[in-house]
Amino acid sequence: GSSHFGSSSEAPPAHGVSASGARELERAAVMASPLDPLVKDEESNESGISERSESVDSFPLVEKISQGTPDGDPFRIDSCAVREVGILAVGLPANAYGAAIAISVVYDYVELSDLLAFNVPILLGSLVTEICQAMSIFGVVMCISHKESTEEHVCSTGSSGVRFACNAIFLIACMNDLVETFNMHLWLHRIPSSKKSETLRFQRFTSESTTFGPMAAHKAVSGISLARRAGLYFMLLLPKVVITLMLIHYGSAYVLLSETNEDLILNCVALCFIVDIDDIIYGFTTTQEVKTCLDNMPPLGLLEEDFPVGSQSWIYANFWPLASYVVIISLMFGMYEFWC
Repeated sequence: GSSHFGSSSEAPPAHGVSASGARELERAAVMASPLDPLVKDEESNESGISERSESVDSFPLVEKISQGTPDGDPFRIDSCAVREVGILAVGLPANAYGAAIAISVVYDYVELSDLLAFNVPILLGSLVTEICQAMSIFGVVMCISHKESTEEHVCSTGSSGVRFACNAIFLIACMNDLVETFNMHLWLHRIPSSKKSETLRFQRFTSESTTFGPMAAHKAVSGISLARRAGLYFMLLLPKVVITLMLIHYGSAYVLLSETNEDLILNCVALCFIVDIDDIIYGFTTTQEVKTCLDNMPPLGLLEEDFPVGSQSWIYANFWPLASYVVIISLMFGMYEFWC
């Protein structure tokens, strides 16, 4: 009996073991299984790992690059964001408009001291932003009127390449501002409506996606009233869109009618400055608490079942990346034909 146990580690062929030795080995195996739970656990762990790592077998580098145990299945890098925050996740921008929305929706101050310390300065900042941008556009219009009345040959001096490049950069900056406004609309659209506005609360939801696997997204679980929603659109989003559209129209003329290459570059920089006024005022009027809130607020995303084909978000996510080039090129040639 001892000779059989001593030679079992050398793995002799099965046909070389006598019948009595085989019976002793079987009895020893039966007796060892309940007395050695570690063996059973290791076997179950190994089988579990092998099941979880079936998809890893097609990636032989896994064994070479890591000495640890693979945890879960391999995943594609381009799905990391979707798995963590959902599809087409949007948040409020860190500018005067985003801060005004945040102070109106996220916070629910009722004390006069809180309103004076937080709400009033930030809401005034958004109003100052709109006034400064509007007055800057008025100044651009006055410059254009002066140029048209004193010059006979417009768009004929300076380099045509520099003229188109500067106008393209300016139009892209304006288009980025419009996309930012649309994202703010998506953010508000994903907040439910209620009869009475409540302090905004988020909750994390998970789902099993057929495309991305396990995924999660934050959703708003409290709502805002129709009156507050309408006020945010008419006081913030609508003026922001109107200002940007006016800037596209008159700003293009301000660039295209420039006399020299130096004027083209300087005028382009000046117009981009007007676009960024909301960022400058945000840094001055927004409290550190609201800045921290905007920086750390999780974006509102969509789960796969919230992203049906043909929906507003689906069309935006699938068609805008390519359509943006068509829009910019059309604006470039359209503005050139209109002003030159």
